[in-house]
Amino acid sequence: MSTALRFAARHTIEQVEEGLDLAPKFGPDGLLPCITTDATSGEVLMLGWMNTEALQRTLATREAHDWSRSRQVLWHKGGTSGLVQRVVEPRPGRALFEAIENIALRDDRRFPIRPVEYMGGCRRHCTVALQATGKTTYMFGDLPADDESAEQVLVCAALHQASTDGFMARDARPERLRVGSWPGCRRPPPHGDPPAEPPPAESARFPASLRN
Repeated sequence: MSTALRFAARHTIEQVEEGLDLAPKFGPDGLLPCITTDATSGEVLMLGWMNTEALQRTLATREAHDWSRSRQVLWHKGGTSGLVQRVVEPRPGRALFEAIENIALRDDRRFPIRPVEYMGGCRRHCTVALQATGKTTYMFGDLPADDESAEQVLVCAALHQASTDGFMARDARPERLRVGSWPGCRRPPPHGDPPAEPPPAESARFPASLRN
């Protein structure tokens, strides 16, 4: 490839983990493993291998290229069958869900967390809902898909869990969950006597198919 992307040499941990250089680590055989997942469901589809040229072509064309170890040739996935694997960016809702799940598992925060494909009437990306039986339901949208949002969602979930009716004053909520809501986002619990048993723990629900 005359205009092939060139990868940087690896020098320090800081360069690789915190710098802006793209410096993949190929093995002694010149290959690195590549796991292909479905962009929507997250389902693992295959494990393949890439050499330098395969990774360069994948990044340049946004279509999956692998190195066939059995045939020792570059393999354009779907080049013959037409079933091309197109490389897409992770959906922000999926990225936020994974960040929240990772932090919750790391810190042993016990909240049921569920990703959902669609939330009726929701047209804002990275939308989170906090809900529990007999409590006010909250919905927050337009959250950046990063660890800071994930941490603030879990803090807010703890506040929601601790509140007897689920109500959370605006100033008590983390900063990003004060402004990312919209009319109708807070629904009071149904009228009537509270349930006899304690309400279940809050669940944070994240649409996996979201609009950017």
